[in-house]
Amino acid sequence: MPSHRSRTPLAVLAFGVGWLAAGAALAAEAEDDRPWYDRAQAGMSSWLVGTAAGLDSFFGDPRAIEEDYTETYARLQMGITESRLNDTEWTSRVYAKVALPRLSRRLNIFVVGGEEDQSVAAKPEESLRQTEKSSTVGVQYVLDETDRGRWSLSGSLSPNVKLRYRYLHPLGAGWYTRYTQNLYWDKDKETGIELRGDLERVIADNTLFRLTLDADYWGAATGVNWVAGGALLHRLDGRSALALDASASGVSEPTWEVAQYRTGLRYRRNFFRSWLFYEIEPALRWTQEPLNPADRMTFDPAITFRLEIQFGKVTGL
Repeated sequence: MPSHRSRTPLAVLAFGVGWLAAGAALAAEAEDDRPWYDRAQAGMSSWLVGTAAGLDSFFGDPRAIEEDYTETYARLQMGITESRLNDTEWTSRVYAKVALPRLSRRLNIFVVGGEEDQSVAAKPEESLRQTEKSSTVGVQYVLDETDRGRWSLSGSLSPNVKLRYRYLHPLGAGWYTRYTQNLYWDKDKETGIELRGDLERVIADNTLFRLTLDADYWGAATGVNWVAGGALLHRLDGRSALALDASASGVSEPTWEVAQYRTGLRYRRNFFRSWLFYEIEPALRWTQEPLNPADRMTFDPAITFRLEIQFGKVTGL
């Protein structure tokens, strides 16, 4: 009787052949002169990235917003947060993007306005870089794009300018990495850099697992702001999804310290109309002032309710 060890290479080989066959099927309809194994790998990579992009887009993740430059849409979001430390907070936020295909397929206009929902943000990497209130109008242009990489340049009336580079690299067996680098110039903060690395895996076709390390630097005075965390996004059905996240964030000045631990569960559902969504997000946070590292961390539970109206492209599952 064959041993478990002898069956393992055969199982791995069968998995690899099945993986390539699935990728070849996904890429079969594409007009491509590359060898079949390159097309198979590209087809499977496209499926992996597409599944992740679908979940990111449904939750309004910045990764999806940054990637989608060919659609015209707007999102109006209103929220209320109850927390132990800040009592009741009301927030409103609008984001709109307008594609300009007649001028250039790579050019679009974006509009951002309102308050950042910082109390229980499901995207913790945003909280260290955003101000509480920000409103601006800007343009984005894709400079160059390949199967794996993209360069883009954007500027706004704030004023600020951002040069962005994103690179995707498949690792196999459903894993891939996403590296993003942003170079900034801002009227108030002058120049800065942000680096973000994601390790992601698509599980079946309805779940995304992600580990993230994010850091930005605006000079010696502020030092490095960093976030390390993980998230699990799961599609429940065609109208709803869950996002579970946990993270630690901190600063490097005056010393390297953890300023906050956070975990949250976010439920998002499309209801009544295809363009109408609601969210419920309970979260637990432990915070500490960086200038007083000797103090004990403060426990700050919170819950947020959000309502979102979409115009143009609707981001369903």
